[in-house]
Amino acid sequence: MGGGNTYRLARSFRMNASQSTAPALNSRAPLDLRIDGAYSERNSAPAYWLSKKIFGNQIKTSQGTIAMWIKPNYFPGMSGKPRVNLNMDRYHAINHKKLNPSPFTLIYMASHDKPSYQASLSENGTPYYQCDPNVYVGSGANKLWSVMNLPPMALGWGYGYSSTTGYDSSWAEGGTLTPTLNHLAHPDSSKPSPMQAHKWMHVVLTWETRDKEACKIYVNGKFVSKTAWDKTYRYNSNVDWTLHGDNSRNSLRLGSVSRFRNSNTWGHRRNWPADATLDELYFWSHFAAGGQVAKNLWKDGRYRKPVSGQEAYYLSGKIDLTGGQRVLPSPSLVQPLLTTGTNVSAVGSSLAASSPKIRILGASWTWFTGKVDSSTGESLLDDNATKNEVLHPKVTLSILENGTETAPLTDERYSTVSGPDGLPLELAGDFQYRVRFSIPDQQFDSILLETPVFDDITIFYQTSQSIFVHYVVE
Repeated sequence: MGGGNTYRLARSFRMNASQSTAPALNSRAPLDLRIDGAYSERNSAPAYWLSKKIFGNQIKTSQGTIAMWIKPNYFPGMSGKPRVNLNMDRYHAINHKKLNPSPFTLIYMASHDKPSYQASLSENGTPYYQCDPNVYVGSGANKLWSVMNLPPMALGWGYGYSSTTGYDSSWAEGGTLTPTLNHLAHPDSSKPSPMQAHKWMHVVLTWETRDKEACKIYVNGKFVSKTAWDKTYRYNSNVDWTLHGDNSRNSLRLGSVSRFRNSNTWGHRRNWPADATLDELYFWSHFAAGGQVAKNLWKDGRYRKPVSGQEAYYLSGKIDLTGGQRVLPSPSLVQPLLTTGTNVSAVGSSLAASSPKIRILGASWTWFTGKVDSSTGESLLDDNATKNEVLHPKVTLSILENGTETAPLTDERYSTVSGPDGLPLELAGDFQYRVRFSIPDQQFDSILLETPVFDDITIFYQTSQSIFVHYVVE
């Protein structure tokens, strides 16, 4: 916490070598984290009730597939704490002080045994499940069992329940982990880095408790995980996971609760919020088609491709720039008296009243993407269907009046606006502008994880009145 910030965890910034203090931060998350999804942070996470129809009558029959898009609000290479992106943990009432709640979680592993931007020694290791004698020395049930050799900057997906906490005679503990998902600025930076700050990543999770190998993670359409389970795997428990041990409803949470059970004797408080934008959540009650689901949703991309002739566009509201102009009044009907005083002549004004008009001279606007050609300044988009291909998006503007549209304006720095006759466009009423987005060189299988951002349009125009500056007294 600091300054006027509500949650420092939802902020990100970079400091130059010459800086010694952090910059002033706004009390909101960056706009790109809220504009196209649900932002999950501490004390704020969307949740959905679990039902037997979806999750299964008992944990022994549970299976499913979950898919969603995740956009982290942190730099994985500089992250120092775990983060829970999806959570279905269950409170058990039997032996409630031991290993409570029972986990069913997608968690981000932030462990790193090297300084930021250096490759970790554990990146190439194979995770496994066993007792860690360095944490808890004992025998039998007194030992602390866990997944070991965790890769840094990875996602872990799994669950855990056993007879010691009321799940009949079962013993199912472990899960699956991805390899390191971020190699930016590392010696091995040529490896894929699908998990990056403020960039979308697609994740598909599958499970079927009767088969531990069905617990899988797909990242951006590819199966990437390795399993790590207790060798003694007994899944057969009749416990209803959709209810907690006190019979209250369990839920699927996009993020993590800030604390679990406010008690002086047991429970925990943990600061593991997702700190991410989440969107397009899908939940299927079967896992068999999980691999195909992952590929299909990934191929659709985070954003739809603008098909030629069906490009996305933005149409503004009606704009009227004619208001406030000084115009000639209506003709006078007052009859002035003649100087002779003998006759009255009806003399009216010969000038007709004028209506306000404007002449649109040109327009300029701003648009950008997340990648720029350093030699030309051109905004580019990554085609995520291939490794190194880039796309060249285009943004054009046009002016509409009474259904008539000008030719597309293409130069965002400044484009002259002309009517059909080639002269500046004169308008006597309101008008609108239309912004069109296109990607002429996209392919049939191109995959988009971002779109151009349009902002700051300026319309240059001239009024029909003579400009009144001020009075001068002589």
